[in-house]
Amino acid sequence: MNKPAKSERSRMASHLWAVGGFISFGLGALGAALPLIPTTPFILLAAFCFARSSQKLNAWFQSTKLYKTVFEGLLTRKAMTLSAKLKLLAPITALLAVSFILMESVPVGRAIVTVIFIGHIIYFGFVVKTERPKLTTMPQQATQED
Repeated sequence: MNKPAKSERSRMASHLWAVGGFISFGLGALGAALPLIPTTPFILLAAFCFARSSQKLNAWFQSTKLYKTVFEGLLTRKAMTLSAKLKLLAPITALLAVSFILMESVPVGRAIVTVIFIGHIIYFGFVVKTERPKLTTMPQQATQED
């Protein structure tokens, strides 16, 4: 039995990465609307998959509003707006709170969830800088004197 040519295998791998990217992107977009689904891990996975699929898909992904809102500032400047931080931390905090409550009889699990929560707060509160939104100033209108 012949092995598929290397280009065929790489093309197939590229297609599989693209499919994984689209599935992850869809779940991340769904997570942006539904607080029960975490956005961040799926968008990170989508970025990973699209970067391996093709330059064209990676460029498209990086031009999406979701990518720009959540990750562009973080990845390029190690900074996020306060709004982006809150949009990221709110669903994570909700999921960690649910995990903490469900682990009532598992003290080690509660300790792990607590450490993860504190880690998120320290990272996004002190490591990632908070960007101030750019204020757009309107040009002053010329005043007419009578």
